Amino acid sequence: MNNNVIDNMKAKLQWRSVSVFIFLIGLVGYFALQALAPATKQTPKQVQAPIVQTKVINIINGPLLISSQGLVAPKDLIDLKAEISGKIIELGPRFSDGGTFKRDDILVELDPRSFIAALEKVKADRLVMQADLELAEKQLIREQGLVKSGASSERRRDETLNKRDRTLAQIKALDAQIKLRQIDLERTIIKAPFDGYVLNKFVGLGSTVTPGANIAKIYNNDIFEITVSVTDREAALIPGIWNKVIMPKPKAKALLYYNNHQYEWIGSMERVEAGIDRTTKTIDIIVRIPNPTKKGILTNPYNKDEIADPPPLLIGTYPYVQIEGVQLTYSLIPRLALKEGNEIWALKDNNRIHKIPVDVLQDQGEQFAIRSNLLNNGMRIITSDLPIATDGLLVQTNVAIPQS
Repeated sequence: MNNNVIDNMKAKLQWRSVSVFIFLIGLVGYFALQALAPATKQTPKQVQAPIVQTKVINIINGPLLISSQGLVAPKDLIDLKAEISGKIIELGPRFSDGGTFKRDDILVELDPRSFIAALEKVKADRLVMQADLELAEKQLIREQGLVKSGASSERRRDETLNKRDRTLAQIKALDAQIKLRQIDLERTIIKAPFDGYVLNKFVGLGSTVTPGANIAKIYNNDIFEITVSVTDREAALIPGIWNKVIMPKPKAKALLYYNNHQYEWIGSMERVEAGIDRTTKTIDIIVRIPNPTKKGILTNPYNKDEIADPPPLLIGTYPYVQIEGVQLTYSLIPRLALKEGNEIWALKDNNRIHKIPVDVLQDQGEQFAIRSNLLNNGMRIITSDLPIATDGLLVQTNVAIPQS
């Protein structure tokens, strides 16, 4: 039995020795593999530079354009009124809404018969008075002779003289009435005071009018006016705006889109309205466009369409207006390029951000007019947004698009 115990102990000891041997061999193999394995390189983590949109700016030397919009209205818009009572018996061939006419064209004719009769009656009354005057003068000559001979009294002569003078006064009164009747007769024919258009007519054939009744609204087509509003900052950019007489008048033009084409009409700034608008706090400027009925000038001839017929400038339209301001050195940048604090983010040659403070001259809607002594022609500026931007920040750029 002791032999069996001894044999078991020997067997266990052998297995433990084998296990230790296997463990040692594995441990030696692990360290051998670690020693013989190639060394791994530690690479620093790469930081991705943000991608931005850019544009190239141009430096402009010239007048800054003051842009706004306004309503086109005729310079001379009048109410055509009747000056006498009467029935309309004739209308001019172009007397209708939108109709055109020339100076002295007959627009409306009233029934003249009662005025002709009144004129003839006054003329007849004058003939009677003229006959009485001739008789009174003959009697006066006879009475003066009789007074000298003592056959008549001075009182009788004075009565004849008084009768003659009253007849003369009545004739003068009748002459005045004849002129009035002639004027009334002339007023039965209502003529156009200028070349123009009928905006609205308010009467028709057979209508009866009274003095002061509105017949139509008409306007002169020689000159149109556009009232535009500008801020005080923009007004300060217009030369001579506060002079009593603005000379020379700043050039201006009206721009209007029609059938996908842009047309322009050339004019000038005429005057400034008195005072500032209480609601908008803006200043109203009057721009005049001469010969507005001429066809507009196509501003994009490269897009010319053979079937496009250039329009005239029409009242009631709402064109863009550009007024030439003072001569300046400035740049136009997209709206997104102006950052908070009135600065732009320019890029140096190594694509690192350089913040530049600028003076904003004008807000033109989709773009700003700016100036700064630090701007250079061809400089690239960032037009997209960045969550965080600091001077010297490295960025990636897309292909630059020149600023038009």
